[in-house]
Amino acid sequence: MIPYVHVSDPGFIHPFGLLVATGVLIGIWLATKRARSLGYDVDRLNSFITWMLVCGFIGGHVLDELFYHPHEVAEDPLSLLMLWKSLSSFGGFIGAFIGIVLWKYYWFDSKFPGHPWLSWIGRIRKRTNVQPILPFADLILSVFPVSWVFGRMGCSSVHDHPGALAVKGAFLSVEYPAGFPADASPEYVAKSFHGARSSYGFIEFLHGETARYDLGLLEMLFAVVLASLLALTWQRKVRVGTYIAATALTYGPVRFVMDYLRITEGVNADPRYSGFTPAQWCCLALTAFGLAMLVVMFRNRARGFDPASLVLAGTPSGEEVIARKKLEAKAAEKEAAEEEEDDEDEDEDEAAEAKPEEKPPFPVGADGSPDWKALYEKGDVEKLPWFSEKLDKDLAAALDKLEMKTGKALDQGTGPGTQAIALAKRGFEVTGSDISPAAIAFAKKRAEKEEAEVTFVVDDVLDTKLEGPFDFIFDRGCFHVFAPDKRDGYVETVKKLLSKDGRLFLKTFSSDQPGTEGPHRFTKEQIKDVFSDDFEVVSVDDTTYEGQLDPEPKALFSVLRKKG
Repeated sequence: MIPYVHVSDPGFIHPFGLLVATGVLIGIWLATKRARSLGYDVDRLNSFITWMLVCGFIGGHVLDELFYHPHEVAEDPLSLLMLWKSLSSFGGFIGAFIGIVLWKYYWFDSKFPGHPWLSWIGRIRKRTNVQPILPFADLILSVFPVSWVFGRMGCSSVHDHPGALAVKGAFLSVEYPAGFPADASPEYVAKSFHGARSSYGFIEFLHGETARYDLGLLEMLFAVVLASLLALTWQRKVRVGTYIAATALTYGPVRFVMDYLRITEGVNADPRYSGFTPAQWCCLALTAFGLAMLVVMFRNRARGFDPASLVLAGTPSGEEVIARKKLEAKAAEKEAAEEEEDDEDEDEDEAAEAKPEEKPPFPVGADGSPDWKALYEKGDVEKLPWFSEKLDKDLAAALDKLEMKTGKALDQGTGPGTQAIALAKRGFEVTGSDISPAAIAFAKKRAEKEEAEVTFVVDDVLDTKLEGPFDFIFDRGCFHVFAPDKRDGYVETVKKLLSKDGRLFLKTFSSDQPGTEGPHRFTKEQIKDVFSDDFEVVSVDDTTYEGQLDPEPKALFSVLRKKG
């Protein structure tokens, strides 16, 4: 049997509150850390968490009062506003769910953004950009059991969920002092108990004679097991929705069974509705929700859709994030202006700022994107930022390391064709593809001039008409221009075109490259997440893009081998 634990109140903070606060802070820290590793937009996540926590704590108290203490509400309706009095777990879950649904459609426009004391003053506005909630909710539930361990540790420290009597010596039963009501306060029990006890600072172990289950303790032990199992998956790629389904389909049934161990006598006895406690009814709904989430996951998989692509850094943010960034930008401008007044060396910078904006070194269309036809027919192609006449240094090194000297190669997104031509001169049978007919025409002329045998074709990567297999594909700037929701289609294309054990040599912009203009940036973890289901990620190394820019942009060079 387990001793009855009494934690003395040090006076300045209650042990329960300390443990709950610790769980919340650790959960936020873990969620933020995982979000960064997954490439998620952390600013949006923080806003999501704020709405979730505020509504969770409100719902935890209000629903506890309505369903567990309706007599108190009848006597004093203002008890609904006394948020510090009591909390219920499922009330908190429901409140948090309401909060994240509200966050999806609304945002809080602070009148004093960034102010340490007044930032809560403002108004709620309807969003113009509805926000996705599934990826963030799944991320939260991947770490939630860790927080729940601390929350239920707090419950077990104050014994606010006493369970049914057990057979003396029963596994995981607690040595409750005899002669006290099951719901007696720990302070009263510790003060009045005269049996065997042992003390370690502010923690006392009371050895009573009554065997009783402590449901807070049992749920804490369950949370430890669940948290440990989920933590083992953090370094693996799992589909969005996995953690929601796993948590719902484990916690729901376990908690349903545990509620049969609740006390039936005393003021803390749970009310029953048609034979079930409020929590048991919620457990049934939670289990059904977990099954529904499995259906959503399978549908997304069938569509080739990854919801995580909607919350990656660089995707459209919520209005509150945009407002904060505008405020930060204004503050930075103000600070820069003040420094400029005191610094005589800023004269040259002012002159530079006064110059008209430089035009890009290539023709652009109405939407600001390159006008490929004009670019390759009339533009100075050799001034393009990505133009490099010699074979990419990282590809050359990889081919030498693998001792690849012959075979069929595809230069995907060939552009001016320089990489395809360089590979042909090395002895490979090369095909160069590009979506731009003007680029292909330019590449053909260049290959003819350099007497290189290359097959150049107009082709759309996402709707390819090419037929493989190719021994390797080189992508020096195609993949990283695709929107996140197009990446699964890209992976399917290269997998189809590669031979067994064929390799994809991929170069992308790195997340270490400053700024947000141009192609999407990637972390090494994001590359692994996108490709690891279908490819063995042999290596992902930091490098740079050779071209016409100085300094050269920071990049990642990945070597990926097709599985199966």
